[in-house]
Amino acid sequence: MTDVFISYKRENEARVLLIIEGLRSAGLSVWRDLDTPIGQVWRQATSEQLENAKCVIVVWSEMSVGPAGEFVHDEAKRGKARGVLIPVRIDRITEPLGFGELQSLDLVDWSGDVGDLRFQNLVAAVKAVVAGKPRPRPMTPSRRARLLAYV
Repeated sequence: MTDVFISYKRENEARVLLIIEGLRSAGLSVWRDLDTPIGQVWRQATSEQLENAKCVIVVWSEMSVGPAGEFVHDEAKRGKARGVLIPVRIDRITEPLGFGELQSLDLVDWSGDVGDLRFQNLVAAVKAVVAGKPRPRPMTPSRRARLLAYV
């Protein structure tokens, strides 16, 4: 069973690959549509992976929030219904109707640095969902400094 199903618009593939590589370097297995085996029906493979992944990440961007993001919206709805959705923003957008009340992780202008606190927050949230544990509060620079000072 895959840890993470990632939903995104193909036009954002270069930026999403940074997220995928970072998650994989953190020891998580990640599936995306291009991982469909040759000769397998894309729609069937996507449905199976979406239903069986322990966590679903939706990547909201200018492309995915609009009408062209219909599949992304549908995949996000399924992850939300299962209670395993983690929304991530890579552009300064407003989430689509039905997702605005969910706290999204802001990776706008993220350069791919896996040491970035925002990315570390994503990894911590994904690992919690995968393990079936409560999601942690995001670490902020000031909270991190206080914790390090305490230790």
